[in-house]
Amino acid sequence: MTIGRRFVEEVYGTNVFSKLGSYQGEVMFFHGGYDSIVPISYSERGSQLYAQSELIVYEEEGHGFSEETNQLVRERVADFILHKK
Repeated sequence: MTIGRRFVEEVYGTNVFSKLGSYQGEVMFFHGGYDSIVPISYSERGSQLYAQSELIVYEEEGHGFSEETNQLVRERVADFILHKK
């Protein structure tokens, strides 16, 4: 996928944390332990903004997960949705 200049200009410098935290439901964060694009501190900080959050770190993954890990994420999300009260 190619990302255009306009997109980069619009999101560059955006304070993502100002957008997080207002949602009152449960949230899940998935992060790769070897992510060289987004520091894990972003997911750690983001997960702290919610009363009900879970941070799942796949230690051997980078920014883009392998197909095997993508399948694990899909299963985890499906389980989360199906077992919500």
